[in-house]
Amino acid sequence: MPGFSQSNTPISKIIHQYIWAASEFYFSSECNNESLKPIPTHWSPPPPNFLKINCDASFLNSTKESGCAVVCRDSLGAWVVGLVWRGYHASSHHAELKAIELALKLIKTRNWQNINVYSDAKRVVDEIIAPGCESNVPSTLSKCRDHLLITE
Repeated sequence: MPGFSQSNTPISKIIHQYIWAASEFYFSSECNNESLKPIPTHWSPPPPNFLKINCDASFLNSTKESGCAVVCRDSLGAWVVGLVWRGYHASSHHAELKAIELALKLIKTRNWQNINVYSDAKRVVDEIIAPGCESNVPSTLSKCRDHLLITE
């Protein structure tokens, strides 16, 4: 039958999955109910004399592999710089947080002004900017908040 297998899943893995699901639900319901709204997926240029950074992440639950990409373009849509990162994370949430950290670090490193940063991970963005929200990834969250304070 589709959906069933002959193997048994260890109880520790099942508990871990339920804890993860519960924490994801808790964060999304406690911090911002707007996080479930869809985000537009087309590219539009930034205002004149601004740069626009798009960042995103991918995540394979089976291997915990993740990849992050950051793309920067000017107001005419011309490529400025891009970077990629590959590693391992506990969830897609962690991977998206890493992608935003990479974007903010790029801004800090290049000492850029007039930057718009975009991500499709609204819950992660909300987590970074909401002072009352704590994360299960405190070090990466702190780095993002530190970079954000410096770039504002």
